[in-house]
Amino acid sequence: MANYFFHNSIIKELSTQSTSDLRTSLSKKLEQQDASRNPASPTSNYTSSPILQHAISDILAPSRISALESCDVDPIPYDSYNFFSYIWTYQGRNFGMLIAPLLLLICWGVVWQLIFIYGFDTKPFYNERTQSYESNFEHSMSSLGELIQPLMQPIGFLITFRLGRAAVRFWDARQAIGNVVYLIRSNIAIVSVGLMSPIRLRRIAMLEQLSQNDDDTSNHSVKQNEQDRKNETAALALLAEYARWLAALPVSVQHFLRPGTRPGWRDEDTYTKKLRELDPLLPASDTRLLLMTHDDKEGRPTFDAANGVRVRDEPLVVLNRMHELAFNIAFFTYAGGGSNLFTPTPEAQAAFYKQIIEHIDAMYAAYGATERIKNTPLPFAYSVHLRTFLLIYLLLWNLTSVATFGWIAIPTNFFVNWLLLGIEAASVDCERPFNWNANHIPLGKISSVVAVNVAEAMKELRW
Repeated sequence: MANYFFHNSIIKELSTQSTSDLRTSLSKKLEQQDASRNPASPTSNYTSSPILQHAISDILAPSRISALESCDVDPIPYDSYNFFSYIWTYQGRNFGMLIAPLLLLICWGVVWQLIFIYGFDTKPFYNERTQSYESNFEHSMSSLGELIQPLMQPIGFLITFRLGRAAVRFWDARQAIGNVVYLIRSNIAIVSVGLMSPIRLRRIAMLEQLSQNDDDTSNHSVKQNEQDRKNETAALALLAEYARWLAALPVSVQHFLRPGTRPGWRDEDTYTKKLRELDPLLPASDTRLLLMTHDDKEGRPTFDAANGVRVRDEPLVVLNRMHELAFNIAFFTYAGGGSNLFTPTPEAQAAFYKQIIEHIDAMYAAYGATERIKNTPLPFAYSVHLRTFLLIYLLLWNLTSVATFGWIAIPTNFFVNWLLLGIEAASVDCERPFNWNANHIPLGKISSVVAVNVAEAMKELRW
């Protein structure tokens, strides 16, 4: 409405002016509109508000951003269009899981080869492949390969299904985290614009009305201006508090999804890192509430996950607080000095509240999706039976290969064992991608990106 009155005033004045004065008049009017947003500044933004400026500096605190970005292992920047990019690298292949079964299978093959050479005195059969004689047992073992060959088909199906499901879970996890990021970006824009727009429109309309009067100000206008400033300060404080909790949401999700301990880190180190990620954002009492997610035997809050009982989840604490602030934001009182100009109606406030709550509920759903992926791996029976089936098959196959081809089978067996076991190791790495490995989702860097997005939305706010 304010813009409507403003543009009508431009049209009336320009209609009485000559063509040569049109450019100058229009320029002055536009400058007047910019200045009316804030009498002290031609472009009113966060820099004119110490409240928002302080909130932004806390959200983008260098120590906090550094702590977030340092908690991730850098992903391997391979080129998917280059077939030979990192094809022979050992990085990111989860070798830690492969060492034990690989050593077992290689030792198994070497021991049997030594038994075949030195363990039998009678060797009536001649092996044309190895050009040596072999015992009855070795001859029968070499024939066993035809019996176990059909087992490769079901094993291939089970391993393929296992890796396929793990890849789907990885994508679902990334999609859920992406939904959290998208909802935060959209939510801060809706909340900031919806909360501050009535104040901005009231200011513009009031200054336009004052400019049309002969007197510069009146006692009534001064009182109304003071009340508007109080409303403006209260709204900015409410927005800053909401933005802090919104920036804390991805950090709390990261803390919940990742293991409580990190290899090579003490509990004190983990606590210090989490404290650095939250301390600039929230008051000490709220930070303690988020970090002390366990209670000891006496019911006192503790960080010790080993000796405590988990009683709260960090993301739920953040989302519940955002629920509380959403009501205060949606039903904020704008009226002051006896004027209801641009004050939202109760119906508009209810619609605004519903829109904010829908976003928060969607954040609950996205967090719930990550919780499901974290706490629900593939069924135990499936994973254990697959590993048992795979190990038995490889033991028998290594035995028959050594019995048939001798020493030359050992290096070949090593590579085949590594290929098949590597599929299972890759599946484990992709199944719950919230750990500290290079293959996992960089939750810390995502949290820092969200912090920048929230801060930029507040910087670009016009009020």
